[in-house]
Amino acid sequence: MNIRFISFDKVPTEIWSQFVDECDECWVYHKAELIRFNLRDSRSFAIYERDQIIGVCVLYVNKIMLGKVLGPRMGPAGLALKKNISKKIYPLILDHLKNLARINNCLAIQMELCRLAELNSDKDYLSSYLGDLGFSLGQRYFGTDYLPSFTIIFDLSKTLEEISNDFSRLVKRKCARFIKREYQYECFEKEIPIQSWEEFITNHKATFKLTGATPFPEKTLAFLRGLVENRLGLLINVYVEGSCCASLYLMIYKRRALFFASGVKSEFYDSGCPTFIHQLAITELKTRGVSFFEIGYFFPSKALEGTKLYSIGQFKRMFGGEQKLALSGELILNEWLYFFLVILPGYIRKTALYFWKKLG
Repeated sequence: MNIRFISFDKVPTEIWSQFVDECDECWVYHKAELIRFNLRDSRSFAIYERDQIIGVCVLYVNKIMLGKVLGPRMGPAGLALKKNISKKIYPLILDHLKNLARINNCLAIQMELCRLAELNSDKDYLSSYLGDLGFSLGQRYFGTDYLPSFTIIFDLSKTLEEISNDFSRLVKRKCARFIKREYQYECFEKEIPIQSWEEFITNHKATFKLTGATPFPEKTLAFLRGLVENRLGLLINVYVEGSCCASLYLMIYKRRALFFASGVKSEFYDSGCPTFIHQLAITELKTRGVSFFEIGYFFPSKALEGTKLYSIGQFKRMFGGEQKLALSGELILNEWLYFFLVILPGYIRKTALYFWKKLG
């Protein structure tokens, strides 16, 4: 087999883009626009057989605690191959991944495959590249065990009634409460007025201030606006009495959509709007001919109970939808260093935060 691995920056953009657009294992995180945003840390590459591109793999050098790993950035991408490629290529891909990790002093390789990619939608672990290449099922998230995660996807070919029947009683009650108010909304999928974008930023920052998290930096916000202008994103703003009270940012590609970010003014936090805006998104996506909507990951493990990650996941679960195992795993290359530089510092940090909260 005449197989070559060519780094992303040496592949003509039009060739990379055409492959991603045509490959049913690729989604928006494989797009050249997203890779270029983190180009300095990208170690993404294309796979060629002779002179034909037959696959791509999107990975970045990420720092975790005191170590580095090769893994996803912003969202799941990983390996994507052309249909009917022989499995004889898998050992070559694995060797290249390991060499790439070692060259960049990475202790492990982490990979997440996107469920919104058409050919990944119904795969299980064993039929995915994670199983084929020997990755774990799930990641540690600084725990002792690998924790499987799940994602929630709505089939938008169903009627609104069928979809909303899966909502929990609390979701239905909150949506019904907000609908009683006089509200308007706007959707932006190409051109965004400066004021409308700034309303989203204000809501985004207000939510992160309330939760104590760090909002997106200005560079990321500008990049997200650019995605909307390139028809890879959709922004929804909801207004009450002329004031923008909540916003939702979605990524859209190949008639599939992903909830990426949101924000709500503090005075509307308990109004039901943060819940209602997701129902509104489902309605709008259906009118635009979108086939599937992914609301995002949740972690059922009690090991994460009490964390923001766990709470956000529980909120998402209240909307029903189809729960699918996230195709996520890792391959550790140096177990001793991984323990001392990643797992142990994670435990120390977790313990320190626990006692800090107790003393606070």
